Amino acid sequence: MENEKAELQEALDFQVKSVEALPDFQDKTKFRKMNLDKSEVSMLMQSIVPAAATGLLSKAYYCRFPEGLPHTLMKFKTGGYGSAIMGKSGIIDQASYHRMVPVAAAMGIFTVMSAITGQYFLSEINSKLDKISQNVSDILAFLYGDKKAELISEISFVQYAQKCYASIIRHEVQQTATISGIQNARKVAMKDIEFYLNDLEAAVKDAAGKTTELSKKQKVSQIINSLELSLQLYIMCCILEPYYSGNFDHDYLDFMIEDTAEYVSKYRDKIRSCLGMMHGGVYQLTEEKTRSYDLRSRKAEIEKLLDSLPSGESAVRQQLEEALYAPFQETNIYLTDEGEAYYALT
Repeated sequence: MENEKAELQEALDFQVKSVEALPDFQDKTKFRKMNLDKSEVSMLMQSIVPAAATGLLSKAYYCRFPEGLPHTLMKFKTGGYGSAIMGKSGIIDQASYHRMVPVAAAMGIFTVMSAITGQYFLSEINSKLDKISQNVSDILAFLYGDKKAELISEISFVQYAQKCYASIIRHEVQQTATISGIQNARKVAMKDIEFYLNDLEAAVKDAAGKTTELSKKQKVSQIINSLELSLQLYIMCCILEPYYSGNFDHDYLDFMIEDTAEYVSKYRDKIRSCLGMMHGGVYQLTEEKTRSYDLRSRKAEIEKLLDSLPSGESAVRQQLEEALYAPFQETNIYLTDEGEAYYALT
């Protein structure tokens, strides 16, 4: 009996403990209610854990169907089902029965919990990416040009993949299709980063030593916002792919972190360099025309844009490490008698 319980807990790396004092689950700074069906929580509390403790699961079996056949068993008039698989003309094959070890029985409910905690991690990540977390109407306010429709399409898809993660991850066909969409969105992000950077470099070159640049200040802001949005789309895609694929191999994660951090910081440095050149040009003009309010205002505006840019490869790397290694953290989930589940935030 104890061996069965130990096998289940060791294989899934979890422990079940009773709680003497009921925590305050209404404290949203400490707990997040999990969107688990009450029947699923009930199954875990009343069936799987007690059954693992008493050894009942070693006497349970599950049915496996041959690939490509309809999942319809022979139904007996007296009740229950036989192993014969029924087709239009009668029996077409036999299903096989396999011993259900505790690990296999418990995996389903823990997969659901894992999906919901993953959803929480992704929500936290998304909230820190200020451009990509905006609603579509806010994004449309600064996007421009031929890339506008393409980029907003991929942003909408990635937002959908992030918000619906807990549901999609439980359906294999949809999960596979979503991974493909994420990989495509990352390619689009890379193309758009190049497009908007070329626009920024052209704007800086065109503005060199000209006061006419003052009339283009809105365009420069649009380019910077569009560039940062594209970079954040790229970051989010690089985070979503491991979550959807379930690939948390350390070598793979380390490669993704290093490669993404290097790529993003390289382009942010180019943006900073462009703004620096523009700032230098406006500064020189202010020296020549010290009383020009417009020039001083423009100079302050560029400085504000520079300050708003995230800086440093280490900062990007830290952000990615926190996102991709979050699933390795110890997770505490509280199950109540009312069939509710709460995720402990601290």
